[in-house]
Amino acid sequence: MKQTFCLNRVNESCPVNSKKSGFNKYWRAIRRACEWQRISGHLGLCRGYMRRNRHAATIAIGLLQSCCEQGWGTKLLKLGESWVREQQIHRLGLTVITHNERALHLYQKQGFMIESLQNDSLLVNGTYVDMTSKSR
Repeated sequence: MKQTFCLNRVNESCPVNSKKSGFNKYWRAIRRACEWQRISGHLGLCRGYMRRNRHAATIAIGLLQSCCEQGWGTKLLKLGESWVREQQIHRLGLTVITHNERALHLYQKQGFMIESLQNDSLLVNGTYVDMTSKSR
């Protein structure tokens, strides 16, 4: 089965709360694509938009359950890292739900270090879940 991924690389400003950023449109487009085209996963990168944080970026990776344990997470992470190198970004950060053991293992294997634990930071299917921040 051929795997299809949705990629989004933002190297200019992308403040999450800004209506001008297109961030919300991007996530709606991913959901729609997943429903219509059977997208297997996504990679999102957002670089800091102020002079103080342009050296940093955040990465987000998502995979369908059926695509796990096939190396796709590693491939998407490496693709994101190549963009980070091209952009001469010094710091790469991410957040991950603490019960996502596959992702935690991948990020640890790739050298990401835990920075913080955020208790009850997300509400998923009616249940509060913890999230951890990582960077390298």
